[in-house]
Amino acid sequence: MKKMKSTMKISKTTLRSIAIICSALLVCISGWASVKVEGFPLYFVVQNMLCIFFSALWGGTQGAGIAGLLLAAGALGAPVFAHGGHGLDYISGDAGGFLLGYFFASMLIGYILKTPKIDEKTSFNKILSACFGGCVLIYVIGIAHYFGVHDLKFNKTAIKVLSLLGFKWYIISDIVKIAIASVGAYFLRPIVAKYFYEEKEI
Repeated sequence: MKKMKSTMKISKTTLRSIAIICSALLVCISGWASVKVEGFPLYFVVQNMLCIFFSALWGGTQGAGIAGLLLAAGALGAPVFAHGGHGLDYISGDAGGFLLGYFFASMLIGYILKTPKIDEKTSFNKILSACFGGCVLIYVIGIAHYFGVHDLKFNKTAIKVLSLLGFKWYIISDIVKIAIASVGAYFLRPIVAKYFYEEKEI
């Protein structure tokens, strides 16, 4: 009996590791699912949605690990950012703050939601709030970095610049992505708890 439990534990741990690696690979590949619209400074991406989703899905430090792998791979030259972007120059450019925001947002979401539990389903409002908070953090870090790159001060003029650059459309699209990520995490967290974690782990 003890041997069977040990085998099940190893099996679930291994399965979870494989699933997290696959999640990280999906986030990296999703960099190519990006659209550049003329007149807009940054790509419209799904990568931010996936980072938020996996952070909400796995909870704890797993999401931050996935975002960290994305940043490390891109920094080392793998074409994992929007439309194959890569390298330290890309991270230090216009979009760099948003990419760094993925990591810190993932940490925040994981901290709020914790690891999924078999006997306790996380409320949708809590998941939505965590995902929204993570997205706001991405914007705070991203815009602060963008202002730094372009030597802008946070004032009325800078806000007008953001408006002219169409940042409201990024916000609208991200609201939709937050909703999708939150709904997905709400329904899938119980499945993750059941099939990827032992009871004594959570």
